[in-house]
Amino acid sequence: YDEEKASAYMKRDELVIGVDLGLGRAARTVWTCDLTHRYIDINADYRS
Repeated sequence: YDEEKASAYMKRDELVIGVDLGLGRAARTVWTCDLTHRYIDINADYRS
């Protein structure tokens, strides 16, 4: 694990994450939202 390399990768606009479930070959695209520390802080301050 190279923390400097991982940190640089996580700062990219798009990330590729591979998952091997051992069930054959397939591909999917997943779009996510911003989950920065600030976003979590804002949403942790209230109850729904």
